[in-house]
Amino acid sequence: MPLPQQQQQISEQEYLDGELLSEMKHEFIDGSVYAMAGASADHGRIAGNLFAAFLRHLQEQKSPCEPFQANMKVKNEKKFFYPDVLISCE
Repeated sequence: MPLPQQQQQISEQEYLDGELLSEMKHEFIDGSVYAMAGASADHGRIAGNLFAAFLRHLQEQKSPCEPFQANMKVKNEKKFFYPDVLISCE
């Protein structure tokens, strides 16, 4: 059984610079970069339904918050990732 290859660690700035040039999205976790895998049709339906439900609810409540789908990059501690759905109140 082959041994797993150790992934080279990079800085946050190297990750961000690389994302500007890449046609594919990547997540960054503690110095390691991971290519985003494609999603199934069911996954897309579920994420779309959640987005629609959040949008309706926030509009009904006249909230200043708004929902976003998978193309919004989020930074949390030493991680950059693309959640399926997020709500921002900024």
